[in-house]
Amino acid sequence: MLPLESGDPATIGPYRLLGVLGSGGMGRVYLGRNAGGRTVAVKVVRPDLSDDPEFRTRFRREVAAARRVTGAHAVPVLDADVEAERPWLATGYVAGLSLREAVDSFGPLPESALVPLAAGLARALADVHAAGVVHRDLKPSNVLLTLDGPRLIDFGIARAADDDGTLTTTGKVIGSPGYMAPEHISGDAPVGPAVDVFALGGVLVYAASGSGPFGSGDSIPMLWRVMQEPARLDGLPAALRPLAGACLDKQPGNRPTPAEVERQCVALGDARSGWLPGPILEAISRQAVMLLDLDYGPVPNVPPVTPQSAPDLPSTLIGSGAVGHPHTPVPPTEASPPTVRRSLPGDAGRSSTFTPGHFPNTGMPGRTGSWPGAPSQPSAPWDPHGYTQAGAHAESPPAHSNSSRRRLVMIGCLAVVLVAAAVISATLAFRSASSDRPASAPGTETSVETEDTSAPEATAAETTVAGSELAALPADYAGTWKGTATDGLATYDIVVTLRAGAVGTELGTASNTGRTSGLTCRRAETLTSASDSAITLRARLVSGATCMDDGQSSTLTLNPDHTVAYSMTGPIGAITGTLRRQ
Repeated sequence: MLPLESGDPATIGPYRLLGVLGSGGMGRVYLGRNAGGRTVAVKVVRPDLSDDPEFRTRFRREVAAARRVTGAHAVPVLDADVEAERPWLATGYVAGLSLREAVDSFGPLPESALVPLAAGLARALADVHAAGVVHRDLKPSNVLLTLDGPRLIDFGIARAADDDGTLTTTGKVIGSPGYMAPEHISGDAPVGPAVDVFALGGVLVYAASGSGPFGSGDSIPMLWRVMQEPARLDGLPAALRPLAGACLDKQPGNRPTPAEVERQCVALGDARSGWLPGPILEAISRQAVMLLDLDYGPVPNVPPVTPQSAPDLPSTLIGSGAVGHPHTPVPPTEASPPTVRRSLPGDAGRSSTFTPGHFPNTGMPGRTGSWPGAPSQPSAPWDPHGYTQAGAHAESPPAHSNSSRRRLVMIGCLAVVLVAAAVISATLAFRSASSDRPASAPGTETSVETEDTSAPEATAAETTVAGSELAALPADYAGTWKGTATDGLATYDIVVTLRAGAVGTELGTASNTGRTSGLTCRRAETLTSASDSAITLRARLVSGATCMDDGQSSTLTLNPDHTVAYSMTGPIGAITGTLRRQ
């Protein structure tokens, strides 16, 4: 954690800010404390996003969707003001490490931790799906390891299962490439609960090996591997491979439900107590101790300061909860900056914004906005101050009447935890010395070499086609043609309309509409060559600001059944399909 800077506010709503937990593309997140002594994470949105009406609408909708989720495995949202000039959100602060951070620092998890991890996440997904919500972005950085089990966090792109999706960043598919299910990428099936189960299988592989089931690297090749290659399960213990393999099945109907995953974990021995390895347990305990060194001063009763512009919070701090709670005005005060500094996890686990078939030159753009939602009756997270939350707006005890006693009790309790962690670490070290299973060194990430199986580059003929050269469009090609085409990742609806004309003239129009993205690229088409068997067209982009179709070639080849074979040059290979005359 970093100390507050001169431009940071001293308070947000009723929360006194103690330090900076992180920042990113969406906003800035602070560690705060309310008048009752509860420690929270407060996220404040950037000004440019605050001024975007679509962003605000999406924010309200996504919070409403995630509020439907209840259960013991989500970090609760305690408060929010979505109508403020700068919207903000306060979640419960839970001592823990993200799965990505834990694996990066201490290496892959042992089998004794993998089974409780899978069972806990399955229970979390069961709660999410029972509420009619699909998380859609389960990945290692969105799993928080805590003393009492894993927590599923960051409901930023969660969506009600019956939502039509019209406001989710028009023309984009949001998710993390290595953990997106095939139907999420291609749009060939609805994005339902099965996509979360697919991601659960990927998270399990990562936890066991330090690498996802489809390797790492650039987004587009990774998406191709998800679609075309089997998942790599060699890093998993043998007992867990059938379970992970079933979760990672390419067909959504073949995947188990979260309840079935949990039942299999119970059969494998879901031991929930003492589930974390000693070094991780010790790191989490020390993180909790750091809170005791922070200033416990009161929150003064004067108007709050509007925060300065800042970027996005780490996903390990996002929860879900109620919004629109009225606030007593509270003031800026001089706060002693915390002296404890803690490194934050990297950005490797961020979501990407992906438009199938319409890829920018730089690959996947940056992460889109993520927002948590909130359970209506959230379960109580582990609270460093010893209080249990009864609800999203439960009364908090007085801040100072027992603060000294509380500190002494907490120090004593955490001392016991640290001693226990040290004993567990020593025991595990002794056991690992005689174990047949090799362990990754702490702080390293296991890499999986993957063969490059990107779609072979297939291009439409640029200037010549088979058969006798003609000076004009053959009559058999005139008219409107419709059908579907694919590049192996995404599927498109294609419409081509041609009229009589000579080679070298602009004589028609064409459009590609992504089945998943809904984005349409419209083109005017010039006939560049023609023969008795095929024609070639060159595109001039008419609409679709993010499309890359300008100057691209397409070929239409007449089939014996009076359909045409369509081929157009795409960013990752040929987009091919069959069109029929209308």
